[in-house]
Amino acid sequence: MEDVETGISGLDAMLSGGLPHGGLYLVSGGTGAGKTIMGLQYCIRGAEKGENSLFITLEENKEQIALNAPEDMRKRMKKLQKDLYFLDFTALRTLSSSDEEITERGALDVTVLSEILQRWSEERNLKRCVIDGIASIGVRYKDTERLRSDIFRLGQVLKRTGVTSIITIEASGEFKLSRYGVEEYISDGVILLSKEGDRRHMEIVKMRGKGFPGGAQEMEILSDGVHVYAKKAYARSKKAPRAKESFGIKGVDTLLGGGISEGDVTLVSGSPGSGKSLFGLHFLKPALTKKKKVLYVTFKESRAEIIRSARQWGLDLEGFSKQGLADIIDPSIVDLLPGKHLEEMRRMLRGTNRVVIDAINDYEKALMHPKDMAFREYIEHMIGIFKESGTTALILSDSSEIMGAAIPGERYTMYLADNVILLRYVEDQSQFKRAISVLKKRRGTNSREIREFYIEKNKIVIGGVFEGITGVMSGKASRSDERVEKFFS
Repeated sequence: MEDVETGISGLDAMLSGGLPHGGLYLVSGGTGAGKTIMGLQYCIRGAEKGENSLFITLEENKEQIALNAPEDMRKRMKKLQKDLYFLDFTALRTLSSSDEEITERGALDVTVLSEILQRWSEERNLKRCVIDGIASIGVRYKDTERLRSDIFRLGQVLKRTGVTSIITIEASGEFKLSRYGVEEYISDGVILLSKEGDRRHMEIVKMRGKGFPGGAQEMEILSDGVHVYAKKAYARSKKAPRAKESFGIKGVDTLLGGGISEGDVTLVSGSPGSGKSLFGLHFLKPALTKKKKVLYVTFKESRAEIIRSARQWGLDLEGFSKQGLADIIDPSIVDLLPGKHLEEMRRMLRGTNRVVIDAINDYEKALMHPKDMAFREYIEHMIGIFKESGTTALILSDSSEIMGAAIPGERYTMYLADNVILLRYVEDQSQFKRAISVLKKRRGTNSREIREFYIEKNKIVIGGVFEGITGVMSGKASRSDERVEKFFS
């Protein structure tokens, strides 16, 4: 049997196709976590595929569910009168007293519900079923053991029908995954939804017969329903051979031993104001000159500011953008969903020749939620996306030091990058000067020289080496003749 596609973006990929056919699956979570929307989305997708799908609601009536559903889902529901069925038990619930122990054939008795499911399965050839708010069945039970026994029996009925079913429940404090401590055991799979502040997550806790990624995955509810942004491994591009390319600055190519290789990831670490963003703009030029697509990701400046800065340096990014050759995005750190951002990057890098990240440090500020991946892991995922797409990348990094070679927090990025360039301020005879050096080049040889560089109109100029000066990258340069004089004095 083929897997059953849930229609939930990201979840089907996590399950390598969908839910195993004919199983019973528990979706658990707190209030407002998205359980009902997920169940409804599952049924809608089935109906759209021509599969008879039944949504049984025990807590909210059909009108409330439709009203609370995202806009696009409401539109899809209206088009699916033929294959999408609703059974509303909320009216029956109000007719019975919560103070009375359930009778043998009460309005919300599991026996009644089981018989209805069995009959609908046979008469309407059901393929999918969702029971939303299963906890409502237990309202009138005083005997917990009997309730658990009945829930177990309901699970057996659902499995015998062969209908791929989902039950949703609001977990209690006593049980992490369920309300009554039995639901997770009768289920073939358990999916836990959570909402903390403005962050949502989905975690597959159990899935019989399926491998799945562990841990909480970022989740979002949009107008068309639930989206999951799962952590994943990325394959390296199989492009070969790797042609040598210009970095975009003649003197930098010299320091790099002739340039960079296609698909390289280069890290430029620099002090504030050292010219990193300008290096980024120069990096885009070789691709744009050849009419190849580029992407610039900026956190510190708006898209308009980057376009204005580029224009001042002789690069018409706005014009290239109108030609479809340049994308400039300026996400907000405050609103950034890290997992979603990686997925968007992956999509935008298709067919993109070069990308600039300005700056990598800003992602650390976005990874503040306890369930977010660690900063190091995030960098690894991002570089994995670059390698998968074969895009030549430039990562800018803000050094924590105005002067000097201190690089706390950058070492892991340096380890993953193919090339590492350092930009530093140097104090020399009561003047600030800019210094550049290549710390690392993975393929080929590079110059070990430390050179001075200047920012002139429309370009960066790489000057000569610091003759007779030591301690340049420490930030406090001293001239060799001064050291000799002090030695003999």
